[in-house]
Amino acid sequence: MTRYVRGIHLVLAIIGSGKALSRSATQGSPRFRSFANFLLNKQAEILQTIEKEDGSGATFARDPWQRDADGSFGLTTCLEDGDLVEKGAASVSIVYGKLTEDRARAMSGRRGEPYQAGQKYSAAALSLVFHPRSPLVPTFRADVRYFEVEGGRDEGAEEEGEVTAVLASNAPLTTPPSTPSFASSSASPPSGWFGGGADLTPAYLFDEDCVEFHAAYRAVCDQHQTRGLRMPPTPSSQLKGSASSASSSSSSTSTPLPSSSPSTTSTPPPSSSPLYADLKRRCDAYFLLPARGEVRGVGGIFFDDLTGDGSGGGGGEELEEGLGKAQEFAQGVADTWLDSWLPICRKRRVLPYTPEQRDWQLMRRGRYLEFNLLYDRGVRFGLVPGGRTEAVMVSAPPLIRWKYNFEPAPGSEEARLIQVLKNPVDWLREDAQ
Repeated sequence: MTRYVRGIHLVLAIIGSGKALSRSATQGSPRFRSFANFLLNKQAEILQTIEKEDGSGATFARDPWQRDADGSFGLTTCLEDGDLVEKGAASVSIVYGKLTEDRARAMSGRRGEPYQAGQKYSAAALSLVFHPRSPLVPTFRADVRYFEVEGGRDEGAEEEGEVTAVLASNAPLTTPPSTPSFASSSASPPSGWFGGGADLTPAYLFDEDCVEFHAAYRAVCDQHQTRGLRMPPTPSSQLKGSASSASSSSSSTSTPLPSSSPSTTSTPPPSSSPLYADLKRRCDAYFLLPARGEVRGVGGIFFDDLTGDGSGGGGGEELEEGLGKAQEFAQGVADTWLDSWLPICRKRRVLPYTPEQRDWQLMRRGRYLEFNLLYDRGVRFGLVPGGRTEAVMVSAPPLIRWKYNFEPAPGSEEARLIQVLKNPVDWLREDAQ
């Protein structure tokens, strides 16, 4: 049975020294090691910033783990009962393993490439979710991850759960890590893909917040699109139920309902970025609750199977160049997380709210957990016998309420939110300002 080693010495090693990092860096490709390094440093930055921003004195509980059999390790964290963050988690997982026969078969079928049981894989992920205390502050969720298979093409959707199971579950780098290269190596480079994103789930709509949030990620997309980054096509099998109709609602024909929120103080240019529009559509499609006919929140961006060359594959120098672009993009997304959310928090956390608004927040949290348990790939794969269940469920809201057949009053802000969730909005269109 897998044995997990916990202790303050590992906390200090993971966060504060190079010893644990150099040990983890002995496995996986140079690219994998550089990305894992980035994730561990980004996690430490996020924990420190959120504790300071919360201001209550609440700190993240830190639960390090290590798997002796293969060297996998990580740090699960959770902050509870803060002033800004009622419950939050920001956790890293660095996982090594071998493909099982079932996983190899599933990967081969999806990609049409030969994968075999026993092929080694490496996976690294940083995932976070912050549930605010105030119903006027939106919930924020984000992650970035990298998965690679030694000597074979990779598969994201089938393996994502194993990475997320051990999790607690973006402006460009000024000094980005050097991009590792296999061009001069005679060995076949491992294949890999990046995934991740960021999305916002408000209980009450402030249109300017939605605009500013989406504008932040469009800026990242625009910057990296000019460098040649391209997404592969979305397989139709990845669209759940009526997801295609939900995502099409975010097309140019969609406009938001009239808003009682403050008007925006700045107007970004029209939403014309092809990469941003693609990732926004993917986000709306993924976070759909088909039984409810609504998306979970006001979206953001979502990407998966990203190799950077737009084909989902390739080989040699083409693959290596594409993965370099994909890594820079994933790190750019992560560097934008706090800058996209904290300005909203600072504006909204000081506003007074009523018990009725708090009650509505708890009901909307029910939808959040509903999605996680019924549809989220990582949670479903992670909730298995012998898994780290607490680390998976740490993303759950602290308090929730389900009220039978509740219908908000017509014309209310609560009703406006539901209409937007049923008809996702392109927040960066000029007529949506």
